[in-house]
Amino acid sequence: MLFLDIDYCAKMPEGLITLIKAILGLIQFLIPMGLILMGTIDFGKSVFAGSEDEIKKNQQRFIQRLIAAVLVFLVATIVRAVISFVANNNSALDCFK
Repeated sequence: MLFLDIDYCAKMPEGLITLIKAILGLIQFLIPMGLILMGTIDFGKSVFAGSEDEIKKNQQRFIQRLIAAVLVFLVATIVRAVISFVANNNSALDCFK
């Protein structure tokens, strides 16, 4: 195992930390909104088309978008887990609180 004892907060500019937090917050807000909007459009199209093949195609598209949205949404959690595994005292995570 690799353990690092570095003061991460002292090495990162405050503006960068604020920018990363803002971008992650925006992404975590926009992904579910986009998923709801795109799912509504896809299912609306399939209902108005009335074709069973069209409904299955749009349902498959929605499932793919759902999986992609969950993966993108969980990137921050995965990064936090990796950093806490490498850093011995979560000092790298303390910068983002």
